[in-house]
Amino acid sequence: QDIPQSPYNRTNVDTYYLQMADRGHHIYKWTGDIVVPMDQDVRFPVGTSITIVSKNNNIDIYCDDNETTRIYGVGNDSNNSNYTLAARGMATLLKIDYDVWMLTGAVLTAN
Repeated sequence: QDIPQSPYNRTNVDTYYLQMADRGHHIYKWTGDIVVPMDQDVRFPVGTSITIVSKNNNIDIYCDDNETTRIYGVGNDSNNSNYTLAARGMATLLKIDYDVWMLTGAVLTAN
């Protein structure tokens, strides 16, 4: 199945907050950050997937509120919630529970 580019793709915006229209799409980002919002701000349903592709710079992926929202890296038991996607890397976020996401991808490191 195709993964179309997000209609709200913001390739050169420094900080991009995920929004409902990004569900099932990929975001092609040149530089800056990707922020995963809390459920109280954007109610992504469980099962939402969003793929992030970096062009030629590192992209930081983190939660809007690390005390509420969690991102777990696959195979990583900590709730680090801050990750860096290297240049020309690709990662997918999958929402698995209320305010809980899994993140997996190539050239991805926990901070």
